[in-house]
Amino acid sequence: TDNLTKLQNRHALRKNVEKMQLKDICGVSMDLNNLKYYNDNLGHAYGDKLIQEAARVIRETYKDAYRTGGDEFVAIMQKVTREQAESCRDQLIRSWKQFNESQDELVLEIACGNGFYCVRDESYEDIMKRADDNMYYDSRNNCNAIIETASNTLIVGCKNSIIPFSLTKIGDYAFYGCSGLKSITI
Repeated sequence: TDNLTKLQNRHALRKNVEKMQLKDICGVSMDLNNLKYYNDNLGHAYGDKLIQEAARVIRETYKDAYRTGGDEFVAIMQKVTREQAESCRDQLIRSWKQFNESQDELVLEIACGNGFYCVRDESYEDIMKRADDNMYYDSRNNCNAIIETASNTLIVGCKNSIIPFSLTKIGDYAFYGCSGLKSITI
């Protein structure tokens, strides 16, 4: 168990994955954004709080979750469809957006990608490589929004979002359900 987050650690992940059927695994790779900023500018106590909040929202979303490194997390789902995995990712995004709207001290952002078993996979690492590659979303310039990198489109924002200058499009439902949002200034 990881002392800071109370999530399982990388050793538990390795042990648990060995007991699973490779073909049943969906791996979820998650990175906490902006940890270096908090550590360098506000101190490690703020960085630790950010890690703990990330772990909390990850634990609320994924039953089988692990902290594998400083700002890196993994979740394992078994026998799920792509739609179920996407639903979990969407829930994770809603959870960190809700956290951000509830306070002003920290901005929590978690990049997330899913990887599914393919016939050619020989190991769990093959699935996780695909999960890492599938993190198509970014949150550049600490903007507190999710941007689809390929199309440069803001797809998820909230009342605390700052629209980056480099953005070319705002998705139709990017701010759907945002309480307290009165206007968008570009």
